[in-house]
Amino acid sequence: MTYGTGHRPEERPPLPFRMGIFAVLVSSGIVLFEPAPTDMLFFLLAGAVLLRGGMLRTHGIGAFVVAGISLFLLGNGLSMLAAVAPAIATRYLAITIYMVLLFVGFAGLIGRYGPRMEHAVGRAFCLATILVAGVGILARFQLIPHPEMFYADELGLRIQSTFKDPNVFGPFVVAGLMLVLNDYLVGRRSLIGAGVFAVVLLFALLIAFSRGAVLHFAVSLLVYAGLNLLVIRDVRVSGRLITLLVVAGGLAVLVGVTALATLGLEEFVGERFRVQGYDTERFAMQELALHVAADNPIGLGPGEWKSHDFANDPHNVYLRVLAENGLVGLIGWVMWFGGVVVVGIQGAMRRGPLAPTFAVGAAVIAGAMFESLFIDTLHWRHMFLIAAMPVGLRIFELATSREAVRSAGADALPAALRPSR
Repeated sequence: MTYGTGHRPEERPPLPFRMGIFAVLVSSGIVLFEPAPTDMLFFLLAGAVLLRGGMLRTHGIGAFVVAGISLFLLGNGLSMLAAVAPAIATRYLAITIYMVLLFVGFAGLIGRYGPRMEHAVGRAFCLATILVAGVGILARFQLIPHPEMFYADELGLRIQSTFKDPNVFGPFVVAGLMLVLNDYLVGRRSLIGAGVFAVVLLFALLIAFSRGAVLHFAVSLLVYAGLNLLVIRDVRVSGRLITLLVVAGGLAVLVGVTALATLGLEEFVGERFRVQGYDTERFAMQELALHVAADNPIGLGPGEWKSHDFANDPHNVYLRVLAENGLVGLIGWVMWFGGVVVVGIQGAMRRGPLAPTFAVGAAVIAGAMFESLFIDTLHWRHMFLIAAMPVGLRIFELATSREAVRSAGADALPAALRPSR
């Protein structure tokens, strides 16, 4: 594939930086404590990248996404004025700014080095998901020391692996599963290799027993399939996708039912997917969030919901952002991640070689935005990493298009824009 005569496809970061990027991504699934290992590694990497210079390309992120980030941060800043616990609010805002840097940093790296970097980021992230999933599975069968560390409950029926919550572990696995699916469909992975990854990740998703993660996966898969079958319409990719959905879907149901029967968890699954007792409290907190937002137009302050005597979290990122950061913050959040989805859809609509990769980025973020109706996704590191992929590819495509025009000269411009002779 050619991206323009001004681009050198073999270009990539020096080896120490590639190792640093790999370390940040592979450690991204270890979040048992904070700051997590990936956070410390990211700041070391960021410092080295800034000292070297020239490794990031951020021009082309898009005005809509930039406006969304700006409004979101403005809402956070304004709401600091209302914080009753400034130290907690400052710490929470610092984490939010870190997430912005994570997004911009990886978008800039992909924008600078293109599909090669996007592929490396995706591969390292998938490795992280398979390692974390493996730990969860081994813990479930008590095949590692102190397996209780990786349980979400005393009985060990729900696995959270190296996360603090199975409702974060599950979506992390979903993101890796979608990337593996895309890699297979575009020919980056063999059927056997992708199949092994998929089986492990699907089983890990199963034993997390996260209703939100299952919905996330369903929405992501639906969006991804829709974009491929209705928009991109690549015959080879569509054929593989349809075959995979029919065959793998049937096998997944068969294996899932068999596994649950073997483990004796059919009743537990039925119970998990019914309305839970705490759902009533969840809805009450969401109604409360609306009242709090109405009484506090600029918001309570970043992370300040927990500084008040409310019974529980709203379990809805939109309502939490509205209550904590006001309407300005909420508009910014929706613009930011909605803009990422739009970038992915636009990339798919161009129907180029990278179209399926744009589609998978849009699909995962769309699934995460849907799940945000039921859980707080505000500081999910992997959400910002995945969001950086389609945006980074957009930056790269715009840059290489400009290089191609410069290389070709005025004759490459449309007739209406060429200088008169």
